[in-house]
Amino acid sequence: MEHVTQIAALMVPMILSIVFFAFLSVVGWAREKRREREAFYRHEVQKKLVDQGGEGSLQVLEMIRREAELQDRRRREARILGGLVTTVLGASLMILLYALTPGGVWTAGLIPFSVGAVILLYALFATRPAQLQTQIGKSG
Repeated sequence: MEHVTQIAALMVPMILSIVFFAFLSVVGWAREKRREREAFYRHEVQKKLVDQGGEGSLQVLEMIRREAELQDRRRREARILGGLVTTVLGASLMILLYALTPGGVWTAGLIPFSVGAVILLYALFATRPAQLQTQIGKSG
């Protein structure tokens, strides 16, 4: 009886991890299928608008420009969030190490703090492609 209990204690986590990763695989596959469908439908709409000619072509260009701006904004927001989280993590680590350990061990927290600060500064001050195109259009 004890042998069966030991086997069950080993099998339950293994089975749960297999089920969990299988679920993650199905979710990832479904997400990619949805993205593929959305891209296909977007392409079909754009193709029909271009085939109409004139105003349709301008609408497609405007749609592509808006999508690029939205994607740039999302990337920038993600970088800002990542920089903030990493900076706060580094500052928290410095405070924790300063409180718990003697000496200069707290300086180890400077590594994630510095990385987060660089990511944050890059996200805030980097020239975005939309701004660059606007500047080129004004000068040309």
